[in-house]
Amino acid sequence: MSTWKKKLIIDCHNHPDWYGHNLKKFLANMAEYRISQTWLLSWECPKDEYDPSYNNVIPALFEPGGPIPFSRCLAYLEQAPGKFVLGYAPDPRKPDAIDKMQAAIDIYGVKIYGELKLRMMYDNPDALRMFRFCGEKGLPVIVHLDYEFDTGVKYPRPNW
Repeated sequence: MSTWKKKLIIDCHNHPDWYGHNLKKFLANMAEYRISQTWLLSWECPKDEYDPSYNNVIPALFEPGGPIPFSRCLAYLEQAPGKFVLGYAPDPRKPDAIDKMQAAIDIYGVKIYGELKLRMMYDNPDALRMFRFCGEKGLPVIVHLDYEFDTGVKYPRPNW
């Protein structure tokens, strides 16, 4: 048996329905690249905090909790048990964020806080409170970092 076939590959950052990859395409991609499991991450943020260029590539964009609501992660897990490790990142600026995270851990077995991708400084007191909570629970935290650079267009502004 080749060394390649013995390796366990884990994709540690992916999203349901990303750029038209529905569950069927997602699982085919995993099979093609011999990915055993994927960390499947939500991306919840206010509509005015993400680049509108995503509007034509993320179907759940207009659902509550978008652009990639946790409900899409759950739908994938329910249809392909064992293939996904759930990630969820409620907006830490919301007063019930830690309670929502605790419920997701208790009810759905969430193992990751991610993906956090918001227009805020990551030393925000609410974010720090969430990070400490996740540390106490042993959950890794996945954040999206952007770097300021001139895109050559007026909208969206840099770091959107």
